[in-house]
Amino acid sequence: MFRRKILHGTVIVGIWLAGCRSPEAPAPPEARKDPETMKASEPELPPASASPKEEGKAPPPQEARSTPGEEPKITVGGVPPPGSPPAYLIHLESAAGGKALDIPVEVADLTKASQLERAAEMSGMTFHLRQYSPRLLIDEKLAPCPPGQGGFPVLHITLKADKKDFDTWLVPGSRLLGQAYLPRAIVECIPERSPGELDDTEKFLRQLYSYEAKFLLEEKKTGRRFILPIVEGEPSRHADPEYTVEILHYYNSYAKDMKTGKPIDQDTRPLNPAVEVRIAHAGQSRTGWLFSRLPEFSQGAEDQDAILRFVYPGIKHPHQRAALTLVDASSAPLKLYVGLAGKFFQAELSPGETTIVEELSLKIAERMDLAKIVQTTRADPRGSPAVLIAWKNGDQIEERWIPMGAQEELRAGKELFWAWLQSSAAGAHGSSLHGGISGGAAAPGGMPAGHPPLPNAPGGQPRLLPKGHPPLNPPNSPPPPPEKSTGKSTEKGG
Repeated sequence: MFRRKILHGTVIVGIWLAGCRSPEAPAPPEARKDPETMKASEPELPPASASPKEEGKAPPPQEARSTPGEEPKITVGGVPPPGSPPAYLIHLESAAGGKALDIPVEVADLTKASQLERAAEMSGMTFHLRQYSPRLLIDEKLAPCPPGQGGFPVLHITLKADKKDFDTWLVPGSRLLGQAYLPRAIVECIPERSPGELDDTEKFLRQLYSYEAKFLLEEKKTGRRFILPIVEGEPSRHADPEYTVEILHYYNSYAKDMKTGKPIDQDTRPLNPAVEVRIAHAGQSRTGWLFSRLPEFSQGAEDQDAILRFVYPGIKHPHQRAALTLVDASSAPLKLYVGLAGKFFQAELSPGETTIVEELSLKIAERMDLAKIVQTTRADPRGSPAVLIAWKNGDQIEERWIPMGAQEELRAGKELFWAWLQSSAAGAHGSSLHGGISGGAAAPGGMPAGHPPLPNAPGGQPRLLPKGHPPLNPPNSPPPPPEKSTGKSTEKGG
């Protein structure tokens, strides 16, 4: 089963196998243990504030409850002045698009756990806020779900590259849980398709993974995806939904000058393609940064209606990163489509089988038909603010802790909602989705006035080209046209 640890706003995902030690969470792409680096691979993000030294022992672990109960108190001061606005908001978005809701979190003392009595309705669903905790560590585990109590299918996959194994779990069709960023591949899993739909999917992915640069626009409400060609000197436009994307600056190999803090182009080859863009939609305009090889660092990539991604494969990069699309199937073998350096591959595999494409080896270790997420929590000085929310899913009352800086997916029958906790001073309410093939913006940050500072996240922001990185080769000629090769080798049981 999987475990997802949420630690002061950082989400760590890993696989736990029965009788085995858990592997370390894979490092972000291009990250190294040496903290001294030459260039940054993304625009600067505000640093986390330092935390004063905490004294005393943390309270013992406690299981998530279905009835309200008070969290252990941490007294560090910080009572908001009378009449001040709420410190936090729970932001809810409907996966169907077009609907969003902010629920105020009214807390008398930000440093103490407290009971909440607040409810709000959206899309016919009533959401109840039950508890607030100032510093909470959250563990999320995957457990089998009995029939009739909701649940969703899940795939446990392992990827081998550079003599290293990486584990992850995927929920087919989930925008939050259906994608994974691994050092050597971006993997997504989409729901089962009919034969005709599979043909359309293959045709679309062949075009998407081709060598030419392009934008990928994904509509939230319907899940439809559109390819927007890029023509030099002209904005890219799409009519329905109506979007205009203008490239302000393009970088073949984006990096940041550590002395001036300004972006630079490090190489003439597309080793780390990035664009600064102006996006116009619904009478509004915004600017953002889109990274092709590292889409998880894109900023301003999505709004209430759609998600935008820049797609341009890196050629002969020292650390190639593939794009893998798995099509789920409850009985027949799963389809696998792979885009790698402008080439396209396809294969079929069933649970327990391993498929080899170029230097990558992918195995479906297990498929569960029905699973659910179970949270375990404990108060801890290293934790982040969190709010317990409850809603009705069929005949069941479900609860979920929503931590600061991490998005949660809430299911109610066929309805899907995304929720996260943010400071009311953060302002903008665009989606804070991290990761996935969509490439999201950073979560709204900033502690409300009076809240004790949080510790620094471990490791800081990933950097590109640290000390010891092999030197870049001189520019190469353009690559050959995409090959029509399957590249498949299958072995039973891995």
